[in-house]
Amino acid sequence: MTWDDTKVAKDDFPSADWNAMVTDQKTRGVLNALEEFAGSDCTGLDAATGRVLTLSNTSLTKHNDVFVEGLLISPSKITISHKSASSTVTFTSIQIYDTDEIVVREWT
Repeated sequence: MTWDDTKVAKDDFPSADWNAMVTDQKTRGVLNALEEFAGSDCTGLDAATGRVLTLSNTSLTKHNDVFVEGLLISPSKITISHKSASSTVTFTSIQIYDTDEIVVREWT
């Protein structure tokens, strides 16, 4: 018997989850940039919610993965404005400390 990643994956995920995951991967596009920031790069006060981080992108982004202190932040806790330049990430329901390390992966 030969190994079949697709069969294993389909057996491990309900079809709706599998289809959503495959579709999500196809729509992400190409990893354009990886930017690193400190929490102090955000607007607002230390340890506040609602802080805004401006990215240095120079092309329209489709999707962004945002990590704070190494943890992937759920899209429900942030708002991203995808612009052709200077996209923003608003941390709507997460406190951002000035000392936090923030990494953003930008997909175009």
